[in-house]
Amino acid sequence: REQPLLAQIKRAEAIESQHYGFWLSSSETELKGNLDFADERICLRSVAKLFQTLTCLQLGMSLTDELIAIATSSHSGTETHVAQVDALLEAFGLNWQNLQCGEHPPIDRETAYSQILKNRRLQNNCSGKHGLMLATCRLKGWPPQDYLSPQHPLQEAILQTIAEMSELTKDEISLALDGCGLPTFSMPAKNLLKAFSKFTIHSTNSSIAAIARSLLNHSLLVSGYQRLDHELTKIYHPHLISKSGAGGLSVVSFQTKQPKAILLKIHDADEKVRGIILNKLIERELSAVQFAGQNKTLPFQQATASTHSFFPQINNLHGQTAASVQVFV
Repeated sequence: REQPLLAQIKRAEAIESQHYGFWLSSSETELKGNLDFADERICLRSVAKLFQTLTCLQLGMSLTDELIAIATSSHSGTETHVAQVDALLEAFGLNWQNLQCGEHPPIDRETAYSQILKNRRLQNNCSGKHGLMLATCRLKGWPPQDYLSPQHPLQEAILQTIAEMSELTKDEISLALDGCGLPTFSMPAKNLLKAFSKFTIHSTNSSIAAIARSLLNHSLLVSGYQRLDHELTKIYHPHLISKSGAGGLSVVSFQTKQPKAILLKIHDADEKVRGIILNKLIERELSAVQFAGQNKTLPFQQATASTHSFFPQINNLHGQTAASVQVFV
């Protein structure tokens, strides 16, 4: 089955690159977008972090909004991010040596080039969720040594949470290994969209509402400077939350009383193009969104006048427009 062309980059009247994938938008009464792909199985990757964090909160973990944000994060590995993970571990008598997330250089370039931090395990973008899982094991009296195992009580509880939120049975969810060693999951795109749309500050579930509030108000902890989730949330604050996963997946939940969300899958995982496509989808959806107690019209042009993060163009190192991005959604 042919994937839809979502965008292409043109330079000097030549097509430089083309970007394929699909998108869906949902509300309580309507599903829109590339509907032929609504049942396409999609791997959650880091989008699963919201459901993993939700499980830990429902098991009794009590956290500040900042620590919830770092638990859901795919963070950039800066000093600020590492300090939050350290605080979470220290509160439960743990340290970086307990983390089983593996090591990689920090995503943040300035940090990666500096000699300030050298603990690559804490700088792993998944260290927050690993820290939360270890803390939850300590709280529940579960063995921490094998918390990565799909058969661990915590991982079984996470799978149950994902099934309930997506309105699927556990058998309808496939498991695989994520880059950090923990299980990740796949399901039909329409079910992921349905599950993610439930993360709003208006939820009657206090844990869900706390996660939405944390992503809304601490997006810098959730990702980092010049990262897609932070930049989108900052521009559209307080109207949406955004979470991305490896492999070109992004999901946005509007902070409305009635569930409404957008899912975008771009197969080459280009983050710049993904942001431009998402921005166009969000702008179009805003006119149909009713925000509780807020004006539904967002002054986007004024908000982005100084950032140009999602303008449909590619600039060179001199700040000059070098190529244009055509979006077909």
